[in-house]
Amino acid sequence: MDSTLATHIKNVIRKEAEGLLSDVLSVPELICLCLQNAKNKNNAVSNRNNAISYIEDILSEEYNHGSLKIALYPHESKIIAYAMIILCSENQYYLHKIYVDSEYRRRGLGSRMLNEILDTFNPMCLLSAVGNDVFFEKNGFSIVGTFLSKDVPGCKLSSSPYDGLSIMSTAKDSKSCGFFLLGDTDLKEIEKLLLSS
Repeated sequence: MDSTLATHIKNVIRKEAEGLLSDVLSVPELICLCLQNAKNKNNAVSNRNNAISYIEDILSEEYNHGSLKIALYPHESKIIAYAMIILCSENQYYLHKIYVDSEYRRRGLGSRMLNEILDTFNPMCLLSAVGNDVFFEKNGFSIVGTFLSKDVPGCKLSSSPYDGLSIMSTAKDSKSCGFFLLGDTDLKEIEKLLLSS
């Protein structure tokens, strides 16, 4: 892998780690920890960076093992869009993220990306917020259920921010859907990192 591509992959993983930490910090138990830890701002910034690095390591490990695929869409020297696909099991994929830079939205790039991805990675599932469903339905997905954290063993804390999201799939049932969430063990480690002095 050339150094420019490696840098882009690293930047995408960093951005996603920051997003996952933001999602995780919406869990009530962890919000309290952050508020307690906010008294020492230097520690809080350092601890937040350590938590992001921990999540980056998880994503990098998945990428290095081949179970996380990252599709990059460059324009000149800038990545204007990307997608993150997780191999959940043999021939079962989860679209963890599709992102288009705001300057390039509403030009059909997201649909083109998704169609290219589905040519290779299908069947595919994803979690979608209300309002985004229409985009995915236009691109071959159907709503097959509603995500409930109680249905995900070992991920009770990390899955609660996603409660109520639509489960969407290119297959016709949700039984073939897999997801990527940080597990409760990971959240306990993140908690330690956020609280360290």
